[in-house]
Parts: sequence; structure tokens; C-alpha cells
Amino acid sequence: MAEPVIRVPFEEAQKKLEDVLLATGLRPEDARLCARLFAEASRDGVPSHGLNRFAGFVRSLRDGGADGHVEPQCVAATGALEQWDGRLGPGPLIAGNHIHDNRGGPGGIYLDEGSGFIEITGNAVYKVPTPMNYNNRAQDRAKTCREHDNFFNIQPPPAEVVGQAGARSTRQAVPGE
Repeated sequence: MAEPVIRVPFEEAQKKLEDVLLATGLRPEDARLCARLFAEASRDGVPSHGLNRFAGFVRSLRDGGADGHVEPQCVAATGALEQWDGRLGPGPLIAGNHIHDNRGGPGGIYLDEGSGFIEITGNAVYKVPTPMNYNNRAQDRAKTCREHDNFFNIQPPPAEVVGQAGARSTRQAVPGE
């Protein structure tokens, strides 16, 4: 006989995940964001990046495989392009960027082959050949990534987005196994 399905309200699940993450020593704002992403992934039908991955992530935080106290570090910058080292911290989130006047291809936000399960939000991208390039060769990244509240090809972009562009301290978690 199959085990009964136990349904837990979304807010209750998210709060419990946050409590567990706080107990690992994550900062409150990071615990809140990580818990939300894990809960949303399960709610949205991607259990491999939701509750099914949560115990492994907590184990990684406890045994040093992931570091909940580091900030991403910019290791290279050339014009409008930057390369960041996540330093084993939770990730990924592409947010708060102001990208413009880059006529080289693709010019905007580019997800390299193999990228997926990334939240892309609050970016202003204009005067580029391709504002958002999923580079879909082998996967359907448009379905695995959560893209929302961006301003693509809107000129002028909202002043609040431009004013807040740049590196941030908050991160979200979709750790590797």
C-alpha cells in the first residue's frame, strides 16, 4: 500500500526550512531567501531543486562543502562583463544589473551551456543585441529558470533599478551536489 501524501501549507513549509537554515548559522536574510527558493521549487514542480535537495544542502553547510558566510567575489571585469567566484556560497541569483550599450553579441544576460535553475530579476538591459540569452542547445532553460520583473529594451529604465545596480550581499541557494 502506498504511503499517504502529507500536504503542508506553503508558508508553513517555508518557515520550517528557514528555521533549519537559521540553526546552521546562516544570516537571517539569507536563510529567508534560501528557504523561499527551496519551497518555491517544490511548489512549482521542480522537487530536484526543492525539498529533495534541502537535506543535502544543510549537510553541505554543516560539513563545509558550502559556506553560508561568504560573499561572491568579482574576479574579472571587462567593460560590461564581469566574472564572479561564488566561493562555495549559496547561489545563484542574477539581479540588479544595469547592462546597456554593448553592441557585441549577445550583449545582455547570457546563460552558458549547462546553466539552469537561476533566478533572474530586477535587471535593466537595453541597447544590446539580445537582452536575455538562454543558450538553449540541450536543455530548456526557459522552463528551469525563474525570470521575472526585468526591464528588457525599456528606455529609459526605471531609476530605482539603475540606482541599485551592482553587487549585493543577499544570495539564494541552489547548491550543487
